[in-house]
Amino acid sequence: MRIYLLLLFVLMVTRTQATNVIFDRITMDSGLSSSSVTSILKDRTGYVWVGTTEGLNRYDGYTFKVFLPVPDCPESIQSSSIDKLFEDSDGGIWIFFSSGGISRYDRGSDTFLNFTKEWLRQQLRVYGSPTCFSASVPGHIFIGTENGMLEYDAKEKKLVRLSSAGSVVSSSPVNCLYSAPDHSFWVGTLAGFSLYDKETNHFQDYTIRTNDREDINAGNLNGVNAIYIDRFDYMWLGTGREGAFRSVDMGEREIFQSVGREDTRVYQFLETGDGDFWIGHNKGASLISRMNRLALRCEHFFDRPEDLEPTGECQVRSIFESKDGTVWFDDSRFNQGLFYYSPKERKMGQLRNVPEDAHSISSNQITCLFLDDSDHLWAGHSTYGVSHADLTPSLFRYTLGYTEKENLSSLH
Repeated sequence: MRIYLLLLFVLMVTRTQATNVIFDRITMDSGLSSSSVTSILKDRTGYVWVGTTEGLNRYDGYTFKVFLPVPDCPESIQSSSIDKLFEDSDGGIWIFFSSGGISRYDRGSDTFLNFTKEWLRQQLRVYGSPTCFSASVPGHIFIGTENGMLEYDAKEKKLVRLSSAGSVVSSSPVNCLYSAPDHSFWVGTLAGFSLYDKETNHFQDYTIRTNDREDINAGNLNGVNAIYIDRFDYMWLGTGREGAFRSVDMGEREIFQSVGREDTRVYQFLETGDGDFWIGHNKGASLISRMNRLALRCEHFFDRPEDLEPTGECQVRSIFESKDGTVWFDDSRFNQGLFYYSPKERKMGQLRNVPEDAHSISSNQITCLFLDDSDHLWAGHSTYGVSHADLTPSLFRYTLGYTEKENLSSLH
């Protein structure tokens, strides 16, 4: 009997897929400051931070602590309208605001260091709103902006303009920051991409070149939006207009070839544990399966005309992989719910709100998605707060709110 029950347990756990997702709903009734959620982050201590249009929230799993501006208190948070959240190597929480300002929360003093947009303009003369963040280079905290890069001086507690003579990172709009597995650090800009030299503290600029043409005009590419170096040491570049490129040879950073759809704006790359490679772009998502890695043959998802209505686009800005290999998508379409890809079944599925089911996702309108290191999925909504699901295996199979999508892809 014990052996039978053990085998039954193993069978049920291995069968568990995204059909077993049970959501909890976190709303203003739970203490959330606003039902309009813009960003979610889990820090190293286990707190979950939720940015909203009306305040910053810190969640311990039971209660919220809400941070709001306090008049005549310079150490309170500078604004209520949160855009993005990041954590630095010292555990500080960085907040980008919709106004263009920047703040850093210090957990030791429970205070905020505020850099308003007006102050940054006065100090830096030319300032653009923040776009991306990285604390992956020891001793450095970099912030990309619409006009060059900033660096945070932790000792002086100041943001200064990064000066790198002759490099585009000093003045060009910065689209992405990427730390590679070999600890090299790359910057994608409107004018190309650059490699950081840790010894000289300067950047070396590169442009995309292919075998059949010389340097591709940066204006035609509309910048480099995503950078990734895969397990085989190929470099991938995602551009703002001409799709994705991959280096021709392993370890090569000079010659590239076009991959997949050429008429797309690429946002993200994801390499899964089993070797599949995903490209998120403004017309959905493209998969190069592990069987097609050598031929670079793409399967495209969400690309049917009905999938792209009403805007003609399906912007997949974030892609996550849970520990069971399921791939989750954060896309821009209105009122479509949450999509995922099952690698075992090689098909797309969809989770939608079911009004009569309190454990389905609370809304089909998703503003942000976050998968933490404990395999907990957090979905922010525009008017319904947060949906939270523990994706670790369960004995029970859950089916309400689940739909398999048979016709979401077309092979090209």
